[in-house]
Amino acid sequence: MVEKSNNNFGKKLASTDKKTRDNAVKSLSKFLSHKKNLSDLELLKLWKGLFYCYWMSDKQLIQQQLANQLGSLLLKIPNEMVFKFLRAFWKIIISEWNGLDRLRIDKYYYLMRRMHYYTFKFLEKVNWRKQYVLEYVDLYDTGPLCFLNDKIPRAIHYHICEVFFQIFEEAVEKSVPKKAFQKLLEPFIDIVTFSFDFILIEHATSEIFLYLYKQLSKGKFLLMQKKI
Repeated sequence: MVEKSNNNFGKKLASTDKKTRDNAVKSLSKFLSHKKNLSDLELLKLWKGLFYCYWMSDKQLIQQQLANQLGSLLLKIPNEMVFKFLRAFWKIIISEWNGLDRLRIDKYYYLMRRMHYYTFKFLEKVNWRKQYVLEYVDLYDTGPLCFLNDKIPRAIHYHICEVFFQIFEEAVEKSVPKKAFQKLLEPFIDIVTFSFDFILIEHATSEIFLYLYKQLSKGKFLLMQKKI
């Protein structure tokens, strides 16, 4: 029954008719809000449909609205499904990346940023609970920031480094426990410690660690010093 629903969603999400796609996204939000047992394969099929739903969105305002709709699903679905849902998202992004033309890459960068934004929103929602912070670190270590996997486009690595703190500062409204903040940095520590990609090391060094040092030296970056 669930598989049949997924197939229906996939067809409607990839429809050439905008109204059909919009209705499918709304229905999907309701469908996911109470599903706790979707398989990895089912989530991949859903994200394949969502990928092409976003592909069909040509106007910038429509793209932005849809990206926020998709990202905000992380705040609506059961907590235990959030990182399974995110893992499926990143797998589809990575597998479809080389098929993107120059005109579409920027809009998918935007979608990536909104998904990352709502990931931080989710972590804040659950009060940076250790279980979910560890799932976040594992997701990025084995997914979009896994520098040992040659199948992951380097452009994705670089972009995440470039926008990490921009998104973090935009998304997080309350103070963050020091241990949780330190955990968030582990994928970047792994990059500068173990990667042989000198461009990636430079990105992680300048965009993450030098930026953090400058902010701390100015007394501007205080989130990680406070307790909830």
